[in-house]
Amino acid sequence: QISPVLGTIDHNYQAQLKKANQRLVFAIICVSLLVLSLGVLAFYVNKQKKYVTIARNELKKTNEQLEELNKKLSATNEMLKTSNDKLNESNGVKEEYIGQFLGACSHYIDKLDKLRLHVNKMVKNCEYQELYSMTRSSELKEHELGELYANFDKVFLHLFPDFVEDLNSLL
Repeated sequence: QISPVLGTIDHNYQAQLKKANQRLVFAIICVSLLVLSLGVLAFYVNKQKKYVTIARNELKKTNEQLEELNKKLSATNEMLKTSNDKLNESNGVKEEYIGQFLGACSHYIDKLDKLRLHVNKMVKNCEYQELYSMTRSSELKEHELGELYANFDKVFLHLFPDFVEDLNSLL
């Protein structure tokens, strides 16, 4: 009587042992797959980390180059601003000088017209001797030269008010 029960117990024990072994094999396979997956994941993460490091280094180099280019660009912009300021100043001087020149020419044309009218009147009145004396004298020329020099000084000192001081500081 015990033997058939022992056979059944043994059979049940063997079945449970087989199930336990199957679970153990399944667990080992699962753990092995997890370890393998972790290994692949670690390899992938390490590779990505290298890519990130390379990209970071390239980005750092690019940023340094950009900073250098920005410094050069700022210096160039400053030089351009200085050049533009000088050009604006030069243009202002030219405009002022042209305006003064046109004013002087207009004034001189008015003087010539007055002289023409005066000479015409003298010819009409047959004042040839006085006309001859007036044209022979260099007084008119000297007077006009004096006005020209005075006008030049006025315009020049208006355009360059510090010229005399700058010249004296150099002497």
